[in-house]
Amino acid sequence: MVLVRHAVLTSILDNPLQTAVLNLFVSLKYRFPNLVVGSISRDSVKKALSNGISADQIISYLVTHAHPQMRKNVSCLVVALLASSAYSRN
Repeated sequence: MVLVRHAVLTSILDNPLQTAVLNLFVSLKYRFPNLVVGSISRDSVKKALSNGISADQIISYLVTHAHPQMRKNVSCLVVALLASSAYSRN
């Protein structure tokens, strides 16, 4: 899983359950057999929070499933998520 341009998430998946989990807090734009592209926006996170998913759970899922390059610097991932949230407000 890689965050691109702060708000876009690209994930290589081979499991429909993982796609369903992402759909809880990501606005999915494209679904292919082994690839999902979507965006994390203020609205998608607010929807997740209203459905009982905590911000800690979202961050934990993203850190756990992050690409190894992103995982090396967890603070980079969190900053990207915070920037995504700020970006989606504009």
